[in-house]
Amino acid sequence: MRKILLFIVFALCMIDVNAQTVKNNGLTYKLDSDGMTATITSGTFGDVMIPATVTYNDNKYNVVGVGYKGFSYANVTSVIVLSKKFKMIAEDAFEYCSNIKMFYAPTTEMIGKYAFYNCVGLDSVAIQNVKNLDCAAFGYCSKVKRIESKSLTTVGDNAFVGCSSLVSVDLDNVVSVGGDAFMSCTSLKKVFLPNVKTIGSGTFRDDNSIESIYLGQNLERLYDYTFYNCSKVKSFTCCVEIPPITTSTTFAGMDKASCVLYVPEESVEYYKMAVNWKDFKNIKPIKNEATGIMPVKKDMIVDVYSVSGSLIMKNTTIEQAKQRLKGVYIVSNKKIIF
Repeated sequence: MRKILLFIVFALCMIDVNAQTVKNNGLTYKLDSDGMTATITSGTFGDVMIPATVTYNDNKYNVVGVGYKGFSYANVTSVIVLSKKFKMIAEDAFEYCSNIKMFYAPTTEMIGKYAFYNCVGLDSVAIQNVKNLDCAAFGYCSKVKRIESKSLTTVGDNAFVGCSSLVSVDLDNVVSVGGDAFMSCTSLKKVFLPNVKTIGSGTFRDDNSIESIYLGQNLERLYDYTFYNCSKVKSFTCCVEIPPITTSTTFAGMDKASCVLYVPEESVEYYKMAVNWKDFKNIKPIKNEATGIMPVKKDMIVDVYSVSGSLIMKNTTIEQAKQRLKGVYIVSNKKIIF
């Protein structure tokens, strides 16, 4: 019996042996002595300044993230992260922080599930290095007005559900958008997804203010209720040559009599025959003016960039680029379709 008790005590002593919890300026950190890193496990109130490092026993630890429920329900008004090593915001980290207005952590790469859920005062957030946005990360953040990211590739289910002030979504490199991701974003007017492959069920459901939709040539299919009740869409551009698979509810509630569907010139007749797509009464070939993009002269010498900023062709003409490229590119700081 004594041996068993000694074993239990020894085992408990070994649990998280390299972790130490310390408090500093209203923040509680969990320290990892192996990696010399610190993760915030509980927060304070008011304006929060997260430092680059925290010192314990004369050792400096790099602050790398906010842990599970770190600031959950806290009376925080703003968060600024000074650490360049800061990478992670865990699940529920700032959920129900109703007074938070601004979050600035430009080096963040991962935002967990429900991280900012129901932060109804949040109107400014930087996500320029985040690649994957988890489920309901910004759900019901009713004051967020614009989402723009060059780094984001995956948007999880319900990621922005109920963001009722969101006006514009420009996500150039996103390839996957989860189900209900932008459902009930009732102020959303513009959707620009030039590289998306998959869009889940109900993604833009009940977004009855959308006027313009742009979907690039990589789109594979659209699921149930993707654009359900998007009744004010005036311009819908789909760059896929072969009409993507849809369901009977994909476009339910859209005004297909007044909405103009722009498709590749060689595919107009295919769309006029394709199931569900043929319900659009006005199908036209894609032109630059279809997306509000100013055309440039064909013989003009230009550099051509991808939408993510990579140089594709240098010192070429528009005519030469058109022969080699297909899709949306940047020319003279303008988006142009080849």
